[in-house]
Amino acid sequence: MRLFIAVDVEKPIKSNLEEVQKQIKHENMRLVRPEHMHITLAFIGDKKISCRFDKIHFKPFEIKVRSLGVFPSINFAKILWAGIESNELYELSQKIRDELDIQEQFHSHITIARINGKIPDIVRTIEKYKIIAFGHQMVNNFVLKNSVLTPEGPVYEDMNRFSSQ
Repeated sequence: MRLFIAVDVEKPIKSNLEEVQKQIKHENMRLVRPEHMHITLAFIGDKKISCRFDKIHFKPFEIKVRSLGVFPSINFAKILWAGIESNELYELSQKIRDELDIQEQFHSHITIARINGKIPDIVRTIEKYKIIAFGHQMVNNFVLKNSVLTPEGPVYEDMNRFSSQ
């Protein structure tokens, strides 16, 4: 099992990001299928967990999706992502990470492509979408997911959903 905690992305945002994908696709990019777009709050992997995620309390909140960026850096881009604006999302992620004893820093984003090689216009692409908004949505739950890697790409299975208070 490869477990992770995520927030599902609503269809209007996925549709907007899919339009961006159509405009920026490149032979050195592997685009994330819209049905696989999500916001990872914590990656657990194959570790055994005994957390009580139902004890994590939070109120519904809004996130805004805007701008593009890359990990780990513009010179060695491997992931192209859409950014998330929300202090509450960071706070929710921190509660989950504390419960799991995960120390890595949280970077809120939606992965839209994986990059294998150079993309000549990546800087221009990021600049073009620097102030573009892709939508907003309410977050009122998070999901424990399992990822199974296949030759065709990952297959995600929702294991449990935890709702806001």
